Amino acid sequence: VYVKEVFGPEEPLTEPQRLSVAAFDELWACRIPTLSETKRAMRAAGFVGIRSREFPFVSMEHFYESMAVRDEGGIRLNEFGQAFLRLFPDFPAFFGETKAQRPE
Repeated sequence: VYVKEVFGPEEPLTEPQRLSVAAFDELWACRIPTLSETKRAMRAAGFVGIRSREFPFVSMEHFYESMAVRDEGGIRLNEFGQAFLRLFPDFPAFFGETKAQRPE
């Protein structure tokens, strides 16, 4: 099984980060997982050979690029960027993956 996702940080969150995560979870009707939670869930489901990592080549800056428009007027937030940053001003997420195998 392969999970490529936006993950939450493992360490304690600041209050603004906690509020951003709560708003994100409410909007998407789910809870953003941590890598360790994802690994535990896969282990509990019977998977083996579980490997996780943060994507070193995909950062939140890449995600933020999707929120901007570049044209002759310069660089400005598009509608998505305006909404996202209004709803989640201090979103502490990162992109990563978790891979696992069925036991033989």
